[in-house]
Amino acid sequence: MDIIVALITVSLLVLSRGRLRGVVRWARPAGPTLADGELCLARLRLPAGWRQARDLNEGAGVQAIDPQHGRHVIVISESLEDYALGVTVHDHATITLGLLARGIHVVRIGDPHHDVVAGHDAVQYEIEGFHDNTWVKYLHTTIAGRRAFHQVIAWATQSRYDRAVFDAVLAGFSEEPGPDPIRRPPPRGASVLTPPVSTRVH
Repeated sequence: MDIIVALITVSLLVLSRGRLRGVVRWARPAGPTLADGELCLARLRLPAGWRQARDLNEGAGVQAIDPQHGRHVIVISESLEDYALGVTVHDHATITLGLLARGIHVVRIGDPHHDVVAGHDAVQYEIEGFHDNTWVKYLHTTIAGRRAFHQVIAWATQSRYDRAVFDAVLAGFSEEPGPDPIRRPPPRGASVLTPPVSTRVH
């Protein structure tokens, strides 16, 4: 009887060690954290497998790529000091979404999805279209931060687009701490306009 108990104990230990090894083997450490070095408005902690990229968008403070799966993300941040009081996250999303749509042959724009990202109100759209005869799908997220409006634009070809993956990328977003922006109302009688923003992606 003692021999049977011993054999069962050894078997359980071997199995548990195998499971632990499996956990260690399959655990994927987090990737690098990229910061908007020029404006110091945003940072993005990337999942494993992602790395910093360049030349995706000249207006982006953060650019990253998952080269194994052909997925991309950029962050474009604009200080609230550049916008008059009254400009909302919905206004900003509408304008920047329109600019993104100019660079592709749009097939579909999904309904807006309201969310909270890093504690801030956000609006998301999924966009599908053709760019250089390639079917591309985008996740366009506009975040109303305390200091800035942030666009997080993630995209891939149709077959490589994965919403869960891009949601995981978005979960790594945070706004950099800093002084409160000074916002001014528009002059009396003037319409609320926003400065031009760069949203064209490659």
